[in-house]
Amino acid sequence: MQNESLISREESTAIKGLLIFLIILGHNSFFSSESRIGMVYLYLFHIQAFFMLPFLYPHKKISFIRIRDYVIRLYYPFIILFLFLSLLNYVGNILGVIPENVSSQMIETDKHWNDFLLTILTGNGYNIDYFTGLQFLWFLPVMFSMIILKDIYYDNDTSEILKYLIILCGSIFFFIYFIFGFRAPFDKSVIYLLKNYSPFAITYALGAFFMGVVGLWIIKNWKNSILYIIIPILFVFGTTICFILQHDGEVPIDDKVRWGLLLTMPFLFFFIVYQIRNILSNSCLLKKLGEYSFPIYIIHPFLLKILFIIIYPLWGTNWGIVIISQVITTIISYYIARIIYMNPYLKAIIFPNSWNEFCKLRHVKV
Repeated sequence: MQNESLISREESTAIKGLLIFLIILGHNSFFSSESRIGMVYLYLFHIQAFFMLPFLYPHKKISFIRIRDYVIRLYYPFIILFLFLSLLNYVGNILGVIPENVSSQMIETDKHWNDFLLTILTGNGYNIDYFTGLQFLWFLPVMFSMIILKDIYYDNDTSEILKYLIILCGSIFFFIYFIFGFRAPFDKSVIYLLKNYSPFAITYALGAFFMGVVGLWIIKNWKNSILYIIIPILFVFGTTICFILQHDGEVPIDDKVRWGLLLTMPFLFFFIVYQIRNILSNSCLLKKLGEYSFPIYIIHPFLLKILFIIIYPLWGTNWGIVIISQVITTIISYYIARIIYMNPYLKAIIFPNSWNEFCKLRHVKV
């Protein structure tokens, strides 16, 4: 079991700040409209790094109390936000303010309530998108299950057979979700069925877990000084390949090239970010963003959607609008998150960090 952190709190916070900025950019519809290949490029590594980051922290022994805190920290906000956004989307559909989503091929119109309740249990991103009109909540159930898998795997009391089984399943689901994804060389409905019937997004989490294990192994073992030169060169080479080979297809890069990049770029990027962690930690801006990365992740999609609805019909998009929308969304998300965290009641009811903090709600003065 890894008892010491491989990264300081300041370094970790700064990396979170960088990653949440990239995630906001990845969700920015102005950016995706202006540069489809830029969007594809971002999704080669930015969200993957968020899954690998927790593996640099000390491994904790699994226990009922720890799982309970994970539920409160990650799954509780997912359920609350899913219910709220589903209600908002439903009312918006009735009033004609929000366009009704096209039903997924796997959602039967006469079984909406079954699928609705099942989505709470599984965190299926397809269904989340259908019921709420936004898909970003998928991240919370996946992170919830991945952290539990991490604690189980690195627990000294876990049997070697179980560890091998977790790694084997993780490697399979890593390829299914993180390499092939919706462009899989097999029937896409297989992925939907896995998501729809995997409690707490466990299959997706297994893939994220495997990625984290590999990322941790790389950080611990790739210490040859020559690698500090080779890996950035390989990352630049992968970036060049991505942009040179772009075309006008549905996805602006061939599947086989994209699969190869998805297999390598996340680990190259994570290695580079880890090596420059001290430089990143000198940025007050990144540390401020990283301190509130979780609430910023929840808040920013709403701001982006509002900006897009208002601005796009009037002025369309250009790089100036991309930059302005990115800055506005980041700043406003940060200050809203800060206001929430400064109010103990709001923080405890929306973003509790543990069961104890959640239980103190009745003692908090509004």
